[in-house]
Amino acid sequence: MSTFGSLIGAKAGCHIIKCPTGVYTFVGSVPKSLCEIRPATRADIMGGRAFHGYKGDMLCAHAMSFRSAYAALIFATNKGIEIADSHKITA
Repeated sequence: MSTFGSLIGAKAGCHIIKCPTGVYTFVGSVPKSLCEIRPATRADIMGGRAFHGYKGDMLCAHAMSFRSAYAALIFATNKGIEIADSHKITA
């Protein structure tokens, strides 16, 4: 099946994945409220992820990470953000 075919019926939006390091983080359409705003690194600037702050400094939004998918889900829910496929996450 093609990549496009596998996306039919899938819910787009913010998702929670497990990183190779063992922590869980948000991917997809991640709202600013689920991110930490930090000073941009050279890699952020060169990779196009940086933006100018109010004071002219370069900043980058990094998705927060959690020890469990459930903790990430609770954090997002408390911020009023709906997570795609959240019915698959259990405590």
